[in-house]
Formats: sequence, C-alpha cells, structure tokens
Amino acid sequence: MQIQVDRKKWLKNAAVLFAELVLILAGLVLVGTVGARGFDNLNVYTTIFPQYQDMDEVLAGANDLIPSEDGNGYVTGKDTYFVIPVDSDKLIDLEMSRIEGEGILGEIWQSENETFAEESSPYTFELGHNPVQVKKTTKYIRVKISSQPGVHYNLSRISYRNPFSVFARINKSSIITTAFALWGLCILLQVMQLVFKNCKKGRNFLHIVLYTGFVGITIAYVFHDFIWGEKLFLYMDIGSDTIQQYYPYYMNCVRRISEGSFSIWNWDYGLGTSLINNISQTLDSFGLFVILGGVVFGIGKVKRLLVVAQILKIILSALLCRYFLKLFHVSERAACIGGYLYAFNGYLMLWGQHYLLGTICIYLLLILIFLEKLIQEFKVRYVMGLGISVAASIIYSYYNTYMALLFVGIYCVLRLLNPNLNWPLKERIKRAFTILGSIICGVLAGAVSLLPAASYLTSSSSRLDSDMSALTKFFHGLFSVYSIEQNSEIAGRMISNNLYYINDINASSGWGNYYEMPNICITIFIYFFLGQLLVQSIKKCKSYKNALYGILITFVGILLVFNPGMAIAFNGFAYAQARYTFVLMPVAALLVAVEWDRLTRKKEFSFIGLGLGLISSLYIAIKAYNKASLEVRSYDAEIIMLQICFALLLLVMFLWKNKQGRKIVESLLIVCVLLSTCTETYMTTSQRGTAYTTTEAIGYDGKTMTNDTIEAIRYLKENDNTFFRMDKTYTFLSTFGDSQVAGYSAVTDYNSTINRNLSEFYNMLYTGAIVLDAQRFFIYSDESEVYPMSLINLKYVLTTEEVGYPWGKLIRKIGSVYIYRNKYADSAASFYTNTISQSECAAMDETDRRMLLKDTLIVPDEQAALHETERGEVKLGDFVADGKYFTGTISNEKEGFLLLTIPDQDGWEVYVDGKKTETINGDYGFMAVKLTAGNHDIKAVYHIPYMKQGAVMSVFGVLLLVGYCLWLYRRDRKKKQG
Repeated sequence: MQIQVDRKKWLKNAAVLFAELVLILAGLVLVGTVGARGFDNLNVYTTIFPQYQDMDEVLAGANDLIPSEDGNGYVTGKDTYFVIPVDSDKLIDLEMSRIEGEGILGEIWQSENETFAEESSPYTFELGHNPVQVKKTTKYIRVKISSQPGVHYNLSRISYRNPFSVFARINKSSIITTAFALWGLCILLQVMQLVFKNCKKGRNFLHIVLYTGFVGITIAYVFHDFIWGEKLFLYMDIGSDTIQQYYPYYMNCVRRISEGSFSIWNWDYGLGTSLINNISQTLDSFGLFVILGGVVFGIGKVKRLLVVAQILKIILSALLCRYFLKLFHVSERAACIGGYLYAFNGYLMLWGQHYLLGTICIYLLLILIFLEKLIQEFKVRYVMGLGISVAASIIYSYYNTYMALLFVGIYCVLRLLNPNLNWPLKERIKRAFTILGSIICGVLAGAVSLLPAASYLTSSSSRLDSDMSALTKFFHGLFSVYSIEQNSEIAGRMISNNLYYINDINASSGWGNYYEMPNICITIFIYFFLGQLLVQSIKKCKSYKNALYGILITFVGILLVFNPGMAIAFNGFAYAQARYTFVLMPVAALLVAVEWDRLTRKKEFSFIGLGLGLISSLYIAIKAYNKASLEVRSYDAEIIMLQICFALLLLVMFLWKNKQGRKIVESLLIVCVLLSTCTETYMTTSQRGTAYTTTEAIGYDGKTMTNDTIEAIRYLKENDNTFFRMDKTYTFLSTFGDSQVAGYSAVTDYNSTINRNLSEFYNMLYTGAIVLDAQRFFIYSDESEVYPMSLINLKYVLTTEEVGYPWGKLIRKIGSVYIYRNKYADSAASFYTNTISQSECAAMDETDRRMLLKDTLIVPDEQAALHETERGEVKLGDFVADGKYFTGTISNEKEGFLLLTIPDQDGWEVYVDGKKTETINGDYGFMAVKLTAGNHDIKAVYHIPYMKQGAVMSVFGVLLLVGYCLWLYRRDRKKKQG
C-alpha cells in the first residue's frame, strides 16, 4: 500500500516550523543583548559592521610592553597597561588570541581624559572576545591585563562591534540549546493538534503530560545548582533568616529526636522557649518531611532535603491549581498555563525560601477547591473536605490560615453575590451558612494547635504589643494610603519580584526589605491580561447588576493590593505587613487562564486592551529601570523587551486570520511565558548569595556531627552535670542558630516572637546583648555585664583566640577552640533576702541596675518587699534541666526568694517540697518563689497552656463536623425523596 504524501503541505509545515526556530533564535538574541547592554547607552545599538582600531597606535601608546620570548604575544611587566582612545556610547571588543590559563583578572578604567582619576572596574579577560561597554562620557579607557608580572597574553585586535553579534557569539551554545528546547515545545504542540485532532481526551492527556514535563524542566533549570551542584537552599544575603533561624531549628529537631531528648520545652533556643513558639515550623507537613528525613537518613541530609521540600510544593501547587482552574470550565491548555504560573508564583518562590511560609499556597488551594465545588454543587463530601482542609491548615499554621480564611470569606461573599448564579436570595444565604458551618467545624477541629498558639501569642509573646486598639489601627490604615512611590513599587511587583532590587534597599521607598515588599507577581505579562479583562468586561456588561458587581470586585481588588488597612487586618490587626499576598495568586492564575481562552479560543481581542496593557507595562518597567539597583537593571531591560515581543505576538495573532498561523503564534506566546517564568524564578532563587557545601564547617559521621566546637561542648557536658549556659565569640554555621545546632543554652538567638518578659530583661539589664528586636548577640563590652551573665549562669565562653576576660579563666583548649570559665557563675538559681521594685530599679542607670543583681531581687511594684541585707547561710544544690523539668535543692537559713532563670512564661509550675507554689516575676525575665527557712526540694514543670482544652475542642470539632455532614446528608436525601 502506497502512502500518499502532500508534498506542498509538508514543505509548508516545514517552512513554518523553520520560521518558528528563526523567530525564537532572534528573540533570544534580542532579549539577551538588551538585557546585557540595557538602555543607558542606546548609541551602542547603531554599530552594524565591525570598526577596527589601529593596533600599531594602541601598541605604541602601551606602558611596560614586553614581547614574549616565543614571539607569540606579550608578557605582563610590573605595570603593563594600554591607553585606548574610544568613541563614547559604543561596545568595544578586546580580542585576545592568547591567554594564560582559563582567564586573567585585570582592570579597566574609563575617563574623559587621560588622568583616569576614577576607580577601576575588575575584568576577567578570556581567550577570544572581551566586550566592554563604553560609557557616555568616556573618551579614553585604560586596560591593565594583570597586576601579576610574567603572565602571557596577546591583545590581537580592538574593534567596535554590533552588540547582537557579540552576545550571540559569546553565548551561542546556551542560545542554541535553549532555542531548540523551546522549538521542541512548539513542535510538540503542533503534533498534539494533528495526532489528537478528533480526540479530546487524548489531547487533554498529552496536555497534562507536557504540563508536568515542563514544570519538571523549569524545576531542573532553576534548581540544578541546588540539586546537583554545591549550592544549598540557604541564603546568606537579605534572605539570611533561612540560615539564622529556620535551618538551625530543623537541625535542632533532628538532633534532639535522634538523641531521644525532644521535649515541649527547648533549652537550646536562646535561654529557653516553648515548642509552641515554633509550632508552625514543626507541624508544617513539609517541615516534618525535612525533620523526619533527617532522622532517618542522617542530620547531614537536612540541607539537601530543604530544596526537595520546595520542589514538592511547586509540583503540588501546579497539580492543585490546574484542578482548581478546571472548575471554571477553562480549556485544558489555559488551565495548564495558569497552573504553571501559580506553581512558580512570586510568593511561593520568595517566601518559600523561608520554608513554612510557602506551604500556605497549597492549603489555600485545597480550601478554595472544596469551597468552589460547594458553591457550584451541594454535596456532603465537599462540606467534609472543606472542614478537613481548614482543620489541617490551622494545625499547620494558625497565622497563615487566619489570612487565608479572611480571604476565603471575601471570596465566598463575592461569589455568592454574582448575579450570573441566578439563585434566589434564600438559596444564597442557605449556601453561605452551609459553608460557614463547615469552616467553623474545621476551626474547632484545629483547636489543638490554635488554642495553645493563641495563648502564647497573647500572653507571652511581645509580637502583638501596641498602644493602639486593633480597630483604631485598622480604620486608620483603611482611610490612609501608601506614598506615590510605594504604590508605584507595588504596581511594579505585580510584574516582577526583582524589578527594583534584591539586596540594595536604597532602591525602594519605605518597605522593610526584598521579602516584605508585596509579593504579587505571577507573570511579567499580567497587565496585558488585565487590559483585556477590563475592556472585555465593559463590552459584555449587559445589566446594571453586572456593572455594580464588576465595580465591587474592582474596588475589593484595589483595596487588597493597595490599601494599608487591608495589610493591617490580614496581619492580625497588629501593623501593616504584606505577607498576605499569597491570597491573590489563585485569582491571578484564574485571570490568566480565562483571558488566555478569550484570546486564543474565543478570538476575543481588544486593541484598546492591548494598548492599555502595553503602555502600563512599559511605563512601570521603564520607571523601575531608572530607579533600580545595578543588581537587577539588566533584568529589567530583558523584561521590557519580552513585553514588547509579547505585545507584537498578540497583535499578529489577531491580524493573522489563518487558523494554523494563529496556533503558531500561540505556541510562541507560550514560549514567552515559559521563558519569562524561568528567568524570573531563576533570578529570585539562584541569582542570590547562598551557602555552599564547600563552606560548611561541620563534619558528619553517619547521623552525628563533629567539629572542634561540638567536641568542646561534649567535653563540658561530660564534666559538668549541672545546667549551665554558654556562648561563643565566633560562628561555625549560623550566627544566631549555632546553639540549636550544637545543643546548648545561650544568650545569642534569633526569635521573632520572643517572650515579652525576657525582652524586658534584655532591655533593662543586658542591653549589650541586643542587636535588633528579634535578635540577641553575645557581646562583652562592659565590666558590669558579668552580673547578668552570672545571673543566668552563663558559665562558659568559647573563643578561637586567647582573650583577657577579667572574669574568665582558660580551662582547656580543644582543637582551635579555647574554653573560658566564668568564675562568678555557679548556678542557674539564686537566693535573695533583699528586693527592690521595678519602678525603683528603672530610675537607676544601666550599670547600677546590673550591680543590683549581686544581692537584690527586682520584683513587680505590687509585690511586698524584703529588706534583709544579711541572707544567712545558703547552699544551692545542683540544678538540672531535663526537657520540661527543672530540678534542684536549696538549704537557706532565712526566709527569702529563690530565683530560677527559667523564662517567666505561662505553663511553668513550681513545686516546693512537692507542693505547688505561687511564682512571681523576678529580675524582669524570670520566675521566683518565696521560701521559708529550711531545706527544700525544687521542681519546676512545664506544660503547654490550653493544650488539653484544645485537644478536647478538636475532638468535639471532628465529631461536630461528622454530625453536621450526617445531618446535611439526611436533609438532602429527604428533600430528594420528597
């Protein structure tokens, strides 16, 4: 049987595919070149053909030019350099036909004259082409090949070059690889259309295969250095919270579980803190994956499991978002594109670097999926699913779930107000109460985590302390606005996380840092989709109800993005903070999916919408480019070129009436989306200062760690059976987290929700230890600091050099670590017969307040005072801390107060001779009990406040959810039978 081949059609298809490849190559070169050269020197793009410099003139003006003995080039002398007259605003290419090694580190000066007063810029000269961007005012450049004499080189030719040809030549390998990968995508899309032309199921299946494949390819591109290279998913730049706070806690959990010492009270975190302080980090499902993985595979694997957890979040987000978008009857391709963008959204990529905060992107989708299903169709299993999702989310993080549920309430109200539902008012109210009942049951079921966490936050933590009421703060924020510059930056963050800066905070206006700026980026093309949505919505508005509904949604959207009051409300009415912006990501993904279908399937295109999208995108991006820090300016230029390309493709798709031609353009649009998402995500994740495996100062022996510090701590614990605290003057892994990694109680810590009493202790008595509100750092700067050090039993200090502490005695050196013993510290408990009120203490200066700690206890003003200056004979037995227990003995001749340097926190109970005894606050931060004269056994026990009540409420919530679902099921069945 002979197969008939339509040669003309085959050649036409081949020509189309070849044209796609050419366009992709041209686009990569265009975007890459503009990204590398920017818009500051536009004249650089006017050079079409190479223009060569007179090399004889250049060589004649060289300084210390030494020919090579082999006749091939030259050798650097003590001060070898070339002075080259240049045309300003051009790209000059220094061609090297010989270079010693892989490259030579040299210097380049640019100046208006031959004085070269400005500082030089380092430049690595390589074999072949070495492009140098000449500034607008530059007339001369001075080129110093190397400061090291005797280096072989040969500067063979100098020319002005076309920047596009230079970029293509230097990056030809990566350009070709990327182009063929993207071209392969276009071919697959075309093949899919042909093979499954009459099979929708097959076409959808292939869509999903391609979808998961390209999610995987993007992951491999973005995280390849973390998976196969030496990079660790730990940031050392503005994202250093990862290595200072989160990673040490995971290591601490793994170590304590492996040792069998895990408890609800953690003595290794600063001076001690409750498990509830880190409950979200502990119960985050992906955090548990990291912790349990470290226990099973060894503590040395924790650093690698962090990036695996992030990858799992991305994959789950992609799958769940695609499912969520399909509920709105968008095409499979549109759902895949929206889901892909959600998987790599700006919030998950940035706050996901802080591990637990990114997980809410998954829980929010689960809640929204069941909520949307319940709105579209009443089924009892959706009620159950919604309740379980809410409960699981609360157990993971009460804070993130609070923000999610606040948005869910807004989303639910807006969905039920939709005039297109065609429901009577009674049905809308009925469905709302059904949803509310499910959510309430879910909240009750999560009370086992919620109640203890809420108790800690309100009674112990200083996080919510404020002089203003919650409503006052909210209304003040609601009727105020951000500055014009801040609003401009918010608009820019809708395009990219990296439009303004990463580490250089001077490029921003009033935001805390790179992370705390609103993270609302899902695609750099968002304004194109918003422009189409706006115009098409106005066109299709047929009634005043739809008009009012559209205005309401727009108003709510603007409030959520640009209003400080919303930022206050979502942050628990504490203060304005933009960590809630993850709630906007599912809506943004839905917007993209709906508008993609309008543009490609329904062929609904608006010139006005395109104009609005292009003008707003370029205005915001160019304004950002002019203000941006140097670390992101080239990326801003790439964004601008990609936006222009995207706009041109949209225009071509509308003008090209041929069906096949429109499919080709759609493939190129998908290429733009993939390319921009990969670039944005790589910039956010990989173009950063991270930790490396090669710089880690810990050795791993199976499931244990070893280094000189850990060996020194092991020595101290073997030779000192009492509870002591210690600190260091250096860092081996984490400045603020080494105590958690190695296992010791210390002043140095990083705790964003520190106990308010401990915070007061530091502020009043130990300010030398304060760095920032959330951080404390051991610094010995004043002789009087030995008193608070001794009070908390800071018995040992480790250094890497000999020091002359007046209170310290060198007791041993282990490897490179010196161990100093504080001769004034002997116990974590102190006995006093003399007291002073806090108000009297506050009136003293800082040194006098510290001096009190020798023999006087600082007590609250309402506490009856003791004024016995002679305390009599006191014998303090060994005090030992073991998880949630703190025990010891005392023999005191006179009545007085025993101070235990346990943070004064709800949940601690002190038993004297077996009897529960009332405690008071002592020395601002700790607990004290009044003792009669005699011999006493002391036992302090910690329990998590409201844990039992929370457990009872959780059981009640689960039973209530089951009962509620059974009642709804029976009611629904009766209605159907009736």
